[in-house]
Amino acid sequence: MNRFNLRKKQRICYYEQDEPPFDDYVFCPSCRDYVYEYCAIHGPLLIIPDDKVPAVTNLPPIVPRAALTVPRVFLHLNVSTIRGAGLGVFATRTLPRNVRFGPYRGVRSKDAASNYCWQIYDKNHKPSHMVDAADGNNSNWMRFINCSRHWSEQNLIAFQYKGELYYW
Repeated sequence: MNRFNLRKKQRICYYEQDEPPFDDYVFCPSCRDYVYEYCAIHGPLLIIPDDKVPAVTNLPPIVPRAALTVPRVFLHLNVSTIRGAGLGVFATRTLPRNVRFGPYRGVRSKDAASNYCWQIYDKNHKPSHMVDAADGNNSNWMRFINCSRHWSEQNLIAFQYKGELYYW
């Protein structure tokens, strides 16, 4: 082999890529572990998108845009049984396993100005901004999800994925 033939070979880079940010991992409840983007064994989470808001509705203008985005196949809004909670989101039918709702929509802000805020963290695990869904016309249906009063009532888990908040 001639030494000049070696120069014609394509170079190989052995540079190790940085670990993806924690924000790109999701929790697989079956494996009970965090996996990158989706679980190779159990598959990705089933994404339930928000309903599209029609341009013209027969509803009065006091009905906020957020109330029109509820995925009506699985969910509906109703008065919550939690004292002082107002409206809440309830399942119309049994939800399939590993469903993902979101992202949580709202106005970006630096301070928590209402009870509808979620803190979003950057790739260095430092607070980046808040998502405030207090304005019903600049948010989606997820603002109506009420916190459980104790652990036995909890049926959703909030998680951050790629800079946005979702519910599983």
